[in-house]
This record gives sequence, C-alpha cells and structure tokens, in this order.
Amino acid sequence: MHTSADGAEGSEKEKPCDNVCPSRVNRNLSFDRADASTSAQSNSLREKGEKGRVPKPNLGFNITKTMRSEDSKVILVRPIGMEAHTFTSDPVALAQGIGESSFKVIQKTHIRVNKRGNLVAFELEEATIGKLTSLLPVKRLGKWTVNCSQPVSQMQSWGVIKGIHQSVNVEHIKASADCGSSELLSVARLPWYSGGKKEESSAVKLGFAGTQCPSHIYVGFTRYAVFPFNAPPCRCYCCQRLGHVAVNCNSPLRCLVCSSPHTKDECTAEPGQEKCANCHQTHIASSKECPAIRNAAAIQKLQCSGVGFEAAKHKVMKTQTELVTKAQLMKK
Repeated sequence: MHTSADGAEGSEKEKPCDNVCPSRVNRNLSFDRADASTSAQSNSLREKGEKGRVPKPNLGFNITKTMRSEDSKVILVRPIGMEAHTFTSDPVALAQGIGESSFKVIQKTHIRVNKRGNLVAFELEEATIGKLTSLLPVKRLGKWTVNCSQPVSQMQSWGVIKGIHQSVNVEHIKASADCGSSELLSVARLPWYSGGKKEESSAVKLGFAGTQCPSHIYVGFTRYAVFPFNAPPCRCYCCQRLGHVAVNCNSPLRCLVCSSPHTKDECTAEPGQEKCANCHQTHIASSKECPAIRNAAAIQKLQCSGVGFEAAKHKVMKTQTELVTKAQLMKK
C-alpha cells in the first residue's frame, strides 16, 4: 500500500513522526495535563441504552493544555550552566525565582513545568501579551542562568511545493529558490511509504521565517505554488494517544493493534480483533479511518490555514453534531 507525501498512512507498520506540522511543533514539549474528554465508545454505549436520544459527539481524544496554548504566545525558559539539572527538580527555588523575576506577572494557571524537557513554559494571554519583548531577554531566574525563546511554530511557517524530481538535491533547490520578500530557512524532502518502506517523494517541505507562507516561489525559472503543510496528527508510540510523543509520555503502555498493555510485537490479536486505543472501534490506533485521527487532522488543517485552535475545535465539533443528527433522522 502507498502513502502520499501529505502524510496519509497506508501501512500498519509504525513509522517515525518526522513530519511535524507547524501548528503542533511545540506539542512535542507535552505537559500531559488533559481535560476530561469522554471517549467515542462511551457515547456509543449510551446511544444503545437510550433509544431515540441523540448522542453527544466528541473528538475522540483528550485536549491537552499544550494544544490550547497554541491560541496564545508562549515563552519557553530553559536553564543553562552548572545548575541546569536542578531547574525543574527544585520546585521551591523555582517558585521563588519566578516570584522575584519579571515572570511574576504571569498567572499560576498559565505556567507549565515540563520535568522531562527540564523547562518552564509561560503562556501570555491578552493582559500580558505586551510583556513579550521585555520577557524574552531575561537571563536569570532565581539561582539559574536561563535562555528564553519562543516555540518554532510562533516564528516560522511551513509550506509544500510539488513535482520536483527526487534526484534534485535539496540544497540546490534552496540555493536556486526566489521567494520574493519571504525568507527561506529550510528545505527538506517529504517521504512516502511503499509496502512499509520509507522513500523520498517529489514533494518538498519549505520552512519560512514568520507565520505566513508566500503563495508561490520560483526555483530557477519555474514557478511553484506553495501549499499549506498538513502532517498527520502526532501520536504517542507508548500509549497511542494523540497530541504528544513517547519521550514525554507518563501513561501506561498500550498496544497499537489491540490497546492491551503490551507492545505491538507481543500482540497475538487475530484479524478482526483489533481495538483502537482512542475510539475503541475495530481498527489499529494508527488507522486513517479512525474518527479521532480524522478529527485531529481536520483541526490541524484549519489551524494551518490560520484558524485558532478553539475556533477550529468548535467548527469540527459542529460538523460532528450535524452528522450525528442527520444519521439519527435517517434512522427514523
């Protein structure tokens, strides 16, 4: 089976999530605090038990605070120097340092400590967004020397051009590119998968400075339209949930195939016995037919077009509500 360069999956073999959507780059710094979001299975069971009642639709996955933070500006604070290893393991000194620094204006609910990444993320809401330029130069937080920066997703944008032969070197593409007033930062080939084997495609991923991609660029004398880069939703290879990666996961192990607490290689489930760890339907957790993955992909596509996370979520939820209502009416 084949997978297109846009990232659709066609093989059950797990693949590295090497295409990172701009709207989710900083999700790799997952802070694992999720809102209480019910599963699709519980709604399905409720529907069976309450005949005639329209079930409440949901996305099929938890909304993490990291996802919500994409509607706001974020400053990432990382320690450097000899004492760096104690940054997130000394909560008393960290709290004291924040209270004595310029970051004291940030509300407690907008401060997230990432122990695995050994960093602290500060979300700037409407009331504090004006502090961005004064907070980025901060070099000291309590007893630690720190470096403050913004997530890549807030400083760069990504697009895709198609139809450049695989034999053309990406460095030559970058050197020959004319992007007008836009600054081209990076060029990389997008992969596709044939029979589970990763190969290079004719699609090229471009990284631009700023949050807006140009509508087109020239490579040599040839004009190429720049399309939004839409990668598949990020899925954890440990718990199979969406929105974070395994290195930042604290949840129990769950099988890609049957959602039981073992690895995919240890799974003995027969064909037809698959169980998705997210929506609980009869398919593997990475299936492109999964409602949870489809909803997450729909949200990311809207975000890549400039729609905020909350607005994108509500639009997808509205679509789900309309589909469920229509299905109920057709049964009558």
